[in-house]
Amino acid sequence: MLKQLGMAILGSVVLSHTSLALEDEEVFKEAIDYTVKIETRVDIPFLDDQKGAFMGAGFLVDAERGWIMTNAHVVARSPSHVSVAFRHDESSQPAEKVYVDPYLDLALLKLPKEVKINRPAAPLECGGTPLSIGHPVGALGHPWGIFFTGTRGVISGTTNKFDSEFLQTDAPINDGNSGGPLISMKTAKVVGINTASINRRRDQNTNFATPMKYACRVLQLLQKNQDPSPPKRPILFLTDLDDTNQLI
Repeated sequence: MLKQLGMAILGSVVLSHTSLALEDEEVFKEAIDYTVKIETRVDIPFLDDQKGAFMGAGFLVDAERGWIMTNAHVVARSPSHVSVAFRHDESSQPAEKVYVDPYLDLALLKLPKEVKINRPAAPLECGGTPLSIGHPVGALGHPWGIFFTGTRGVISGTTNKFDSEFLQTDAPINDGNSGGPLISMKTAKVVGINTASINRRRDQNTNFATPMKYACRVLQLLQKNQDPSPPKRPILFLTDLDDTNQLI
């Protein structure tokens, strides 16, 4: 059958690939406009943070407020100096931390009011519908200091093996991608925040992103001036006469 159709099938395949490539290019072109480069300097680190200068990515989630979403580990949980730059703006702007989530690896930054933002915020996928294995996604960030670089892959699954729920993807994610958007190549919406990878020599693209359904909830509460911090419940360990620990 393939031989009988000959060039007709070949032509159809070429046109299909051309159309797909153009769609992907448009998705990344849009993403470059809302993605930022983040530089952080930590002078006095808390536990789990490090002293030094670091770089990561983020993306605009509220153009009116000048809010940028990224990973907590990109901007540090410790006091830090943070600056943000869009691709088409060579100058970096100081950014203030609005919120750093104590459990999700999530942070929100705020640009100064005098900074004019003439671009739309990222379209976010805030619904709770799970993405199917094989759903095409793209990651945008600055791997190894190569700025505004896009990579492509698929959703590999969802896992809670590493302390919290993550989207797993084989889209390459490296140092400098952290905090950047993981984007559906079908809807052009951000479905996750690029967060981590399996740092092992024999690994082949086992990477993870924080799902937007959790990040959106934090964002929505902050936009309503509500505190999204998880409730703190008192916990006590009691030891009885038989030395048995009991959690209350």
